[in-house]
Amino acid sequence: MVQLNVVGWAALLVPGATLGLATAWFSEAPMLAGAAVGATVAWTLALVVDTVRWRASYICFSCPDVPRAALDRLVGELHGVGVDASIEVDMQGPDADKTVFQIRSRMRLRSIIERRLAELNAS
Repeated sequence: MVQLNVVGWAALLVPGATLGLATAWFSEAPMLAGAAVGATVAWTLALVVDTVRWRASYICFSCPDVPRAALDRLVGELHGVGVDASIEVDMQGPDADKTVFQIRSRMRLRSIIERRLAELNAS
């Protein structure tokens, strides 16, 4: 999730703390509380934005032992339940001389695809 160095954390928290201090100054609230609330709001906002971006990112599931026909059926089933997924050829894996297929989809749909792949591998 959020991975920042010292400069990144300062760039994230200092503006929020400064805004909190300014708000506390004008509202006659305790300065320390204003700075803490401002920094917390900035951190929470960054966490929410990071989580939304992470869930929207793409992920690929390598399927080296699953035949193409089975993957086609699986992607059809996934589309049937509203999961956006596609099949791609992975030629950069450890078996670059062998055709390996992978399913590409969004991170937020990861658990659904992992469960379906596990069911497919079990049968």
